[in-house]
Amino acid sequence: MGWRERLGHGIITRLIGGSPDQYPERYDAGSPIELLPNGARQVLIHGVADDVVPFSMSEQFVRKAEQLGENCRLSRLEGVGHFELIDPDSSAWPTVVGTVTSLLR
Repeated sequence: MGWRERLGHGIITRLIGGSPDQYPERYDAGSPIELLPNGARQVLIHGVADDVVPFSMSEQFVRKAEQLGENCRLSRLEGVGHFELIDPDSSAWPTVVGTVTSLLR
């Protein structure tokens, strides 16, 4: 889906080295949704205002994971974009830290 939607201005094609038709095995190995089920407890943290990676991608991942019996949930951050999740000065940072810390318990 990321390739089809040209996320990151085609960065996926550059990362993988070609299209899904050329390297289907690389795309499968690099696609988190294709690696389900994986047996890990997972929390996806995604800003609803993300204009780089659509929020719907995380929703689809969680839906599939749950269908496969995975322990997976989505932390939905209203008004948060793509880069705030890695910015310690952002208002989203305490939620990110709290969510990651909860996984370590």
